[in-house]
Amino acid sequence: MSTNYKQIDPFNATLPNNYSFGASSFVDPSSGNYHLTNHSRYIDIAIEHFVVGADTFYAPSIDIEGTPRPNGSGFDIGAYEYLFAFYDSTLFIQSGWNLISVPTDDPAYFMEFIAHLAGPIYEYDSTGYRETSIITPGKGYWVPVDSAFSFTTSGSDIDSVLVHLRVGWNLIGTCGHPIYALYHPIFSTDIGPYYGFDSASGVYYRTDHLYPGNGYWVLSKLDTTLFFGP
Repeated sequence: MSTNYKQIDPFNATLPNNYSFGASSFVDPSSGNYHLTNHSRYIDIAIEHFVVGADTFYAPSIDIEGTPRPNGSGFDIGAYEYLFAFYDSTLFIQSGWNLISVPTDDPAYFMEFIAHLAGPIYEYDSTGYRETSIITPGKGYWVPVDSAFSFTTSGSDIDSVLVHLRVGWNLIGTCGHPIYALYHPIFSTDIGPYYGFDSASGVYYRTDHLYPGNGYWVLSKLDTTLFFGP
């Protein structure tokens, strides 16, 4: 698969209308572990079947390990189906800039990052970027780290969260379980698109699926509040 992509400065809040896929994120490719991580944009985006002439080709109903597919709202690209029940509590943080949010009510959540921080944490609002030490659910944060690491979250997953939007680009977080953004009733007219950031390849990607622990850019045409939850 081609990995032709354009490097984008993560602090450039004006995202391009066109985009391309970069390299996917895996648990540990150096040791041959190609399970998808919570950063991967290849989760839930594959089609179930396609037609060529008189023939119909179907995606396998199990992955290479025998796991039933799909596990989520769609099929995953690759040999391994992303297992939400197994991976949701494990976050894989890449070296460099990471766009993250708070998926749990554990007050010590960001203590996991302290030993790896390579600089200040940033948030974004209508006035621009600013350093912060106060981390709250529903917001996205740029966190620079000096080396890749993973950890298992503690506490209870945040069941729902209110996300406050202003006109223009917003840096947001999500709750403690996957959200399909297209289900939101005002998405198609006033909210969207959503973009995530792949720390492994350094590129933005457009997405309709929001996953725990990740932060996202979203464009809004109005001041409003989104509810992410059951």
